[in-house]
Amino acid sequence: MRPFRPRKLKYDEADEHILRRIAGSVLVMWPELPKDLQDRLMNQASLIEDRHFTVQLRQQIEIFVDKQQDAIDEADHKAELT
Repeated sequence: MRPFRPRKLKYDEADEHILRRIAGSVLVMWPELPKDLQDRLMNQASLIEDRHFTVQLRQQIEIFVDKQQDAIDEADHKAELT
């Protein structure tokens, strides 16, 4: 496996919707991913260079993923009721 290292993705602004869809797919499938893969994704995500600098990035990513999982679970529950 490749080692984790800072990386910068190069894409056109017009392609951001593709990146968002890929990220969204990962979030939707998150509970089904093996824990070791989740950890690897978190580690790499915290090293992806971005135009927005932030501290405690890993913690912010974990909070974001948890919030999204809660929202997905709630939406699934509502869909089951209808």
